[in-house]
Amino acid sequence: MTRSFLMALAFIALVTPAIASQSSAYDRLKAHEPPERIFSAENRNESWATRIESAIRGALGRDLHQLVPKATIAKLDCRTTICELHIKRASEDDAEVQKTLNMVPPARGFMRRADANGEAVYFLVFDDDMRSPDKYEDWYRKMRAKRLARLRSAPHPDDPVPSLDKLPKE
Repeated sequence: MTRSFLMALAFIALVTPAIASQSSAYDRLKAHEPPERIFSAENRNESWATRIESAIRGALGRDLHQLVPKATIAKLDCRTTICELHIKRASEDDAEVQKTLNMVPPARGFMRRADANGEAVYFLVFDDDMRSPDKYEDWYRKMRAKRLARLRSAPHPDDPVPSLDKLPKE
């Protein structure tokens, strides 16, 4: 074997694990990896995490305040493609918090985990298209407008979302 061929093989061997480890939390979750493991394995991308946290706090915080006034975002910690979200709420508000998240999902995928200290715990997972905070903010705005329009025009009684009279105006 030639030296350049061996160097190419060595490069592929070095790069392949790095590429594999960069798959999004969304892809890893679809492969049935527990979100807690994904979260603990990811490093924090400070610039992405800070902007995504701000966007989520603004949008979700506004909807929670309007729809479930006693519920608040107690903790939001984002990494690179996943966030851990804790929502403090009274137990009687639990269903309304879930309906608010169902109304406009704050990420491509989200899943609820066991409560911790009286807080509902969610993991929000993002795909490759959302690695850019600008793309995420644009996706969220469009998704929110589309979901609210659909809920207003064709509400279904079995939709696990807030009632029509409680939907946000904007």
